[in-house]
Amino acid sequence: MILILGKGRATGHVIEYCEHKGIEYVIHDDKKSIDKHRFNIKDKSLITEVVKSPGVPETHRLLQLFIKDSVPVIDEVAFTFRELGSPYVIAITGTNGKSTTTALIGHVLSKKYQTFVGGNLYPGEPFSKALIEREHGRVFERYVIEVSTFQLEFSDGFYPEYGVILNIKEDHLNRHTLEEYISLKLKLAQLSKKVIVNFDDERLKKLVIKDNIYNFSLFNKANAYIKDGFVYINGERYFSLKHFKLPGIHNQSNLLAASIVFFLEGLEDSVIEQAIETFSGLPHRLEFIGSINGKVVINNSMCTNPEALLASVSAFESPVVLIAGGQEKQLSLKPVIEAFKKVKAVVLFGENKDRLEEILKDIHIPYKKVDSLCESLKQALNFARNTDTILFAPGFASFGEFNNFMERGDAFKDCFKTLKD
Repeated sequence: MILILGKGRATGHVIEYCEHKGIEYVIHDDKKSIDKHRFNIKDKSLITEVVKSPGVPETHRLLQLFIKDSVPVIDEVAFTFRELGSPYVIAITGTNGKSTTTALIGHVLSKKYQTFVGGNLYPGEPFSKALIEREHGRVFERYVIEVSTFQLEFSDGFYPEYGVILNIKEDHLNRHTLEEYISLKLKLAQLSKKVIVNFDDERLKKLVIKDNIYNFSLFNKANAYIKDGFVYINGERYFSLKHFKLPGIHNQSNLLAASIVFFLEGLEDSVIEQAIETFSGLPHRLEFIGSINGKVVINNSMCTNPEALLASVSAFESPVVLIAGGQEKQLSLKPVIEAFKKVKAVVLFGENKDRLEEILKDIHIPYKKVDSLCESLKQALNFARNTDTILFAPGFASFGEFNNFMERGDAFKDCFKTLKD
């Protein structure tokens, strides 16, 4: 009997799959009431495997109980990989950029292959949705999935064809130590047949050692690089960047990572150029939502850590009025300081706005603290002038006021619509 630990987005399709296949299962969730298939501790001896949601930490009391008893524990990603029969997977991880890169790779590969795109990605489906698709007769040739450190914790048995590691910055230190976090990101390299890494990231450059490694760089000699408006692979010109629409140097880095996959998968330059021209990115990632009186408004609610905040601000050449703040994750604020120095004005909201105010007092740029998201946009409009960019890039987690970055981004877009009308 399987214990499904945590009833949520990732495990919902696992439950559905078990129903389809007649697999016995029980469920435990700390927060949700479960009327059917509720786990009873008296049935503990009947459990042969635990499939956990990525939201369940390793320290969970019930999880620790089964680990102590040597009961196999796997994540939804590893469960899906096994049940699909070791499919052809391209897995992408990294502190920043993994959702955009996953969507980009999936978008381009879909021009040649039947492609499933999902995993930790939002919007998108968990990897386990592919199990349900197969039950309904749909089989994919390529599975492009975003994987998080939470999913990599219990990923033994998950062996992707490609493991793409974009970068490793400080993040999720409220759940891992920095050493654990780095180790989990690098675990994807150990699991994957081919490894693609960013040689502009010192941690990756120093720590990833494997024969079948491919690297990309914006600044150094590498397998993939950019020169004169073209992507080059192994010293040969591959495809033009002129149709690539996403702003910021970090998105060029994401494209370089993807380009190695395209090259190894045998995609022609013309196919790539046509595909990237129609790729406009994902909601809540540097998403253009409109303008008010000539002032451009960008929703980047996915920006949930200080490094992402600095990258977001650096993506724009026009003057930026920044809206920032949220719940901290025990990360260094040095990138926040650098980001603040690059902008015209800052509007602070959220749980840590008072702490961020102390930083701004030493930088000497205009700022304002507000109590609501809609008020933050109103104040940003007051700071901004015609052709300025208003950038909603919180730099911190959404938890507290919002359940997740999607809810926060949607709320920001609702505020924009109200003010626009």
